[in-house]
Amino acid sequence: MQPLKVASRGVFRHANNVDHPSRAIDHGFTTQELELAKSGVLSGAERAVQTESTRNSGAIVGMLAGAIGTDRPIMSAQQRLDLIK
Repeated sequence: MQPLKVASRGVFRHANNVDHPSRAIDHGFTTQELELAKSGVLSGAERAVQTESTRNSGAIVGMLAGAIGTDRPIMSAQQRLDLIK
């Protein structure tokens, strides 16, 4: 199976089940590893939509500070899910 190269840091962050990280860095991810990472990202985004109304204020402030510090747009959980899909 030919591995696929992926430049997205988000996929690296969610690809915890990679067999050998050095192989992934040298040769890219397999299709199965990418699908696993994609499903993890999507599942997390869906969970965030379900729990957004119950987040504590510290989590909200942390998200706002992180968005401002990295010059990223501030989005609701639903907006992030729509973007991911």
